[in-house]
Amino acid sequence: QQDRSMPERDDDIAVATLKAFYREYITAVSTLPGNEVPDSLKREYFTPRLLRKLAAAELDYDPVVNAQDCDESWLGSIVVTPASDNRGVYNVCYKGFRGQSVCILLKVVTEDGACRIDDIFYEGTSIHKRD
Repeated sequence: QQDRSMPERDDDIAVATLKAFYREYITAVSTLPGNEVPDSLKREYFTPRLLRKLAAAELDYDPVVNAQDCDESWLGSIVVTPASDNRGVYNVCYKGFRGQSVCILLKVVTEDGACRIDDIFYEGTSIHKRD
């Protein structure tokens, strides 16, 4: 299997992509009825593998923001940084409800010439390894 991880020189592109994604995602979830995320947004930023996993998962929270709800006030505090110990993995942090710091670990790959989110980690475990 080929390594689809982001080369180090592409960190800036991945960081910019994740910032754009989180701006669009939080805005959509905060403003659309039922907190629904448009399928077009998911298809643009998620790999088919992650889309399948999320569609099949029965979660009581949104793993993208690690919360049940989200708020546009979070937009001003989003910080994306490469994880120092793992190429292609990025920390996305923001100030959530009551100013609590929330961080999500994401794996980004290059697919069809674009950066796409391929995995979301929660408490150190890949979403692909959870039921």
